[in-house]
Amino acid sequence: MGISAIRVGTRIASLYSERRTITAPDGHSAMPIIGFSTQQRPIVEGWVQGKVLTAFAHWAGNSIAEGDTMVLCIRLVSELLGGKLQLPTCQNALAPLAQQEHRLMTEIQARLTEIGGYGKHRTEAFNQHILPFCRPLVETIGHRMAYEAAQCSGISPDVLELYERLSTGKALIRLPAQDVSRNEELDKQLIG
Repeated sequence: MGISAIRVGTRIASLYSERRTITAPDGHSAMPIIGFSTQQRPIVEGWVQGKVLTAFAHWAGNSIAEGDTMVLCIRLVSELLGGKLQLPTCQNALAPLAQQEHRLMTEIQARLTEIGGYGKHRTEAFNQHILPFCRPLVETIGHRMAYEAAQCSGISPDVLELYERLSTGKALIRLPAQDVSRNEELDKQLIG
């Protein structure tokens, strides 16, 4: 239901933003609010996530039956750190999402070593130094796996790049402002 909600919500927001108008700077004509970047970014983000996560849902099971996601994140990371579980290796270790996952896992492993290793996984030190990173690590792993699934399913490279930028927190605008012709070309690809 989550992916469907993202897709439907994005469609509703898009239609609303196209139909809703404000008075243009000339004071007479109407201007749709979709022209504002504050409307465009959430719509693009929802559209990209809908595309990529749909591909991921077809690639891997997408239902959780065991309860709260935070508990599942803690359990998954604990088992990864304890060597009880191993994830499939990433398809491209040089990809930004894979590098982000590796950096976060390396940081958590270093913190685990500082507190005395996996044997201390039920201590207050583990609670303070490891648990806050569990959910961000699992989300990062999920983003990387979703990206790889979408890539394997043939999703457009432009959509993949947008998803990667949204997932890593990079700016969506990658071109200098003075390159107006290239920016207009990119806008046409994204909107049209």
